Amino acid sequence: MAFTGQGDCSSCAASSNVIAYWGLRAFSAADRGNALVNVCNSTGGSDVGCGDLSSDATTGMLVSGSIGGITCPGTNCTVKTVYDRSGNLNCGGISCDLTQSTVSLRPNLAANCLSGSLPCMQWTGTTGQGLFNTRTFATANVPVSVSIVAERDSGASGSYNAIFRGSESSDSGVAYFSNSSNTVVIYCSGNTTATASATDSALHALQYVWTNTTTATITVDGSANSVNPACDAGFGGFDGVTYDIGVNTSGGTQVLTGLIREVGLYKIGLSSSQQSAVNTNQHSTSGWNF
Repeated sequence: MAFTGQGDCSSCAASSNVIAYWGLRAFSAADRGNALVNVCNSTGGSDVGCGDLSSDATTGMLVSGSIGGITCPGTNCTVKTVYDRSGNLNCGGISCDLTQSTVSLRPNLAANCLSGSLPCMQWTGTTGQGLFNTRTFATANVPVSVSIVAERDSGASGSYNAIFRGSESSDSGVAYFSNSSNTVVIYCSGNTTATASATDSALHALQYVWTNTTTATITVDGSANSVNPACDAGFGGFDGVTYDIGVNTSGGTQVLTGLIREVGLYKIGLSSSQQSAVNTNQHSTSGWNF
């Protein structure tokens, strides 16, 4: 089967509507064979050697390789940078890459995560652990959407387990797993959060849509939940400081204990049919096959 990534999925949304895409597979068939992540052999807590891992030229999925004398993905392999594969150059005219220079705060690149031999970026709940973009990025007014493939470990503790955060001045929109088991959360600005069911220790396709200051949607594995996060009038989208995955930088303990395989950010509100198409793409045998 020909590879179909988010950039090929015209029924999901036109590629020009994607602000950034970070993940362990190619963005599209045309993107196959390019670098997805920069990873390091971090044996002993310091970098022995670093290098890029790319997607397969046929399947579009991550290809393992020797980095600093070890096989990555695998033990002691950390993710230093995850490259924005959208090709849209929305961060000051360059790609919106996410990075972490501190070895102890990087996610691991694990080889076998939930679905057979497919890899993941694995978070351990370490305070401050995450991947960050500190560049100025293009304004994305509401409606905005985030598409995610991720999992929260059973028994994860601490504050909310953040998957994605987009900052808008002092306000922010955050996609979380809750500190309560088996739930996900959509949040904006400092007001009421709203939740949907998502089983712990299981991979999920999640689509979050912030439409305006009173309504939003969380779609979990194709099942939509209309919610009211009661965003304040100041939340107009993402036009401020940073994008982060795996952590909410406004709270150092709001770190994921679990895994992420991909995050895509859209400057549109995905319709119900587009959310369904994204969900199908993520579950497909040419995608994450779950």
